[in-house]
Amino acid sequence: MRDAATFTAWAASLADAVAEIVAISGKTSRGPHGIDAHTLHVVSAWASLQRLVLGQQATIIKNNRIIARPLLLERLELNGALLSINAMGCQRGIATAIRAKSADYLLALKDNQSRLADEVRPFFDQPPPGDDGPPVHTTTDADDCKIRTRHPWLSNDVAWLNTNCRFPGKQRFPDLAAIAIVEHRGKTTTARRYFLCSAALDEQALAAALTQEFP
Repeated sequence: MRDAATFTAWAASLADAVAEIVAISGKTSRGPHGIDAHTLHVVSAWASLQRLVLGQQATIIKNNRIIARPLLLERLELNGALLSINAMGCQRGIATAIRAKSADYLLALKDNQSRLADEVRPFFDQPPPGDDGPPVHTTTDADDCKIRTRHPWLSNDVAWLNTNCRFPGKQRFPDLAAIAIVEHRGKTTTARRYFLCSAALDEQALAAALTQEFP
């Protein structure tokens, strides 16, 4: 534990005044016998600007990544950072832990939050009056000889998402500031990804954050 604390303190000392994008990602160690109950799963925090792993938390059960993420967050200095986490980390408790560190979250939204996801998807299919729809901003990247175009679209209209909460005025996710969609278009396929965000991003910043994934 002392070595882990020393490394974390050293990593934090490398941070500068530029807002950092930190990708939280889980990886599975695959041995010659495949995956079993003793397979090691590791949750890592990757600082994109520093090109550095800030910390890691191990667990032997894949579903325990939900538990491992808050444990990892406790050890990190995240003031002013934007944390990008996949759908497994789209939990109120994790969002609360991130905000407690004076950081912002960018959480992938899928069916693990099925009720919320069912409300967000139609919003982007039929934008409300006064919304001009998806912006012109796009990014293009190439991977394995495939060219993909990324179309981000972000809306700060989130007050309506709290109307179905158990308690009046209670937010589903702390300090939720925006919902977003990124449409990925390949040569023959189109896929959509949805996100919750506590930061006041624009589409360009959103696209930049989503390209900074764990290597």
